[in-house]
Amino acid sequence: MCGTRAPFVSLAGFVVGLAVPPYGLPPTDPTPSGFARCRGQRRERGGRLPLARGALANRPGSAHADDELARREFPLEPPSLAQRGRQPPPKDAPRARAAGGVMSGARLPRHRRAETPPPMLLTERDIEILRTVAEFRYMTREQVEKLFFSPSTTSYCKRRLSLLYHNGYLERRFLPLRQAFGAARAYYVLDQKGAEVVCETTGRTRQELDWRPRDGRREPLYMEHTLAINDVRAIAALTAQRRGIDLAWTDERELKRRVREHRVPDPTAPDRKITIVPDGYFVIQHRWAFALELDRATVEEQPFKRKVRGYGEWKRSGAYARSLGTHSLRVLFVVADERRDPRRLERIRDWTVAAGGGTMFWFARQADLTGSDMFANASWAVARAEGRRRLFGGEIDELGDPRRNA
Repeated sequence: MCGTRAPFVSLAGFVVGLAVPPYGLPPTDPTPSGFARCRGQRRERGGRLPLARGALANRPGSAHADDELARREFPLEPPSLAQRGRQPPPKDAPRARAAGGVMSGARLPRHRRAETPPPMLLTERDIEILRTVAEFRYMTREQVEKLFFSPSTTSYCKRRLSLLYHNGYLERRFLPLRQAFGAARAYYVLDQKGAEVVCETTGRTRQELDWRPRDGRREPLYMEHTLAINDVRAIAALTAQRRGIDLAWTDERELKRRVREHRVPDPTAPDRKITIVPDGYFVIQHRWAFALELDRATVEEQPFKRKVRGYGEWKRSGAYARSLGTHSLRVLFVVADERRDPRRLERIRDWTVAAGGGTMFWFARQADLTGSDMFANASWAVARAEGRRRLFGGEIDELGDPRRNA
């Protein structure tokens, strides 16, 4: 067959039309002489000329009045593999593997491990992810992505976590769904093979690792609170990483073991004890110490004021310095959820002042810290002080410039 473009002349005048080529035909010379050669070749083969589908094609007596011929000359669908002389692959032929060892086109189950896990080779980044999950104890995909992947590689982060899960290095758990639609939020915990890798690569024993298989099976409220704490921890770790500074974090479980004097008398009622165990505690450059308290708008006014008084007594009595070996302390209240109370930050700041708290207490919204420099941006409100401040003032130059350390 021939002719991608062929001029046609109507009997009524010199009307030119363009013929639409059938699928896969090579182009030919669209000049009148080329059209004549094409016509001669078609007649020698006993075929018909490719006719235009248009006004002329539907005229009585025209070649295109035959619908079957029109469909043959101008197929609406491309020819099949068999029509093109090719055979389709057998159904049992192995499919190609995509990057990361996952079968292309195969969808791995989300809530259970695959019966035959896809093969994988542990990379240095995979090992670092396992170590970080061991330190954080619980991590979401977003937290892993923030520390180890760029925003444009979300799909690759999902793939690596999926491989680590299906191959037994990580355990995947889900928070209960609180609405009638959407997908349950997943989080990852170290599993048996992952614990073995961490112990082997860090030289720690299983006891030193402080990992237990039952760690992933905790009540939902505890998990929601812990994952919110780890959101702030990931922000702090990323800021320290960008600035090239040292950040040592101690979680609540470790604090309960390290802090010998975590019960102090209430200044307003000496016969009553207040227990002080921060949600997190971190030290920057072995110099500045911070206690983190994550607020999810679940603590009422009187218990909150009691906690403020407890922190003040903990610092004033010297119990804090004896327990953690430093006099430096700022207490950071980070508001993670304002859906219950849109004015939660202002409210707890007023409660702190009413309880006698001073400039040791700082307040910020978690949304204001996400994606920013947690140390240098003016995101913090301070008790008994106006405006917003940076966590560090002139000391920020000593912490390194993220642009210089990038």
